[in-house]
Amino acid sequence: MLFLMDLAIGAGSGLVLSVPVLLWLEKKIQKKEEKKPWHTAGVLLFAFLLAGIITVTGVPAIYHFQFDANINVIPMVDIFTDFSQYFKNMLLFVPFGFLLPLLWKRERLVEKTVSIGFLFSLFIELIQLFSFRATDIDDLLMNTLGTWGGYLLFKVILKIMPGLCERLGAGEKPEEGSLWGEEDGQNGKGAEEREESPTARYEMELCFGIILFLMLTLQPLLSGALWELLYH
Repeated sequence: MLFLMDLAIGAGSGLVLSVPVLLWLEKKIQKKEEKKPWHTAGVLLFAFLLAGIITVTGVPAIYHFQFDANINVIPMVDIFTDFSQYFKNMLLFVPFGFLLPLLWKRERLVEKTVSIGFLFSLFIELIQLFSFRATDIDDLLMNTLGTWGGYLLFKVILKIMPGLCERLGAGEKPEEGSLWGEEDGQNGKGAEEREESPTARYEMELCFGIILFLMLTLQPLLSGALWELLYH
């Protein structure tokens, strides 16, 4: 119960702080691009997911950084004694691997989605050098595997619901390709597609930057205030 409360307060406060900025960003993009309202809802869901992952992994506020290296570089040491933790780390990134290609057509190549998941997990593990959490290669491997699993789920669901990408405003659905990724020339950008504005083109990167900045700076203050209200 306490874990769910911590997740709700941590991710919820991060979303509350990011909503005004993200809505402004989406409004600016929608003036120039054919983005649909469902896409905005998907972006907010993605922001909530990022905030949740950062909360669950114990990433500290930047002003609470304290170097405390606890590093494990030997993979799969405890997989038979603590398999559930490995599974949870993998499951944590499945929604990430699903939403990324769903919302942004530039990320529909499997190597791009998995690479972003790997880099995000690596960022978390490096930040944990400055917290009470351990920096563990197993977390990095399982998070990356979970991202790949989420991408496969995206491909399967897209075959069942081929209009899903279009409804979320991420462009036309991908052409038929392999289960593992788009085939040559099917990277989500057709020859006749008009040029995107810089804001729309880097929407995903901007969302990442906004959430990470808020979660490392303002969110801990709001989250702490909410906990104070609950216990006083």
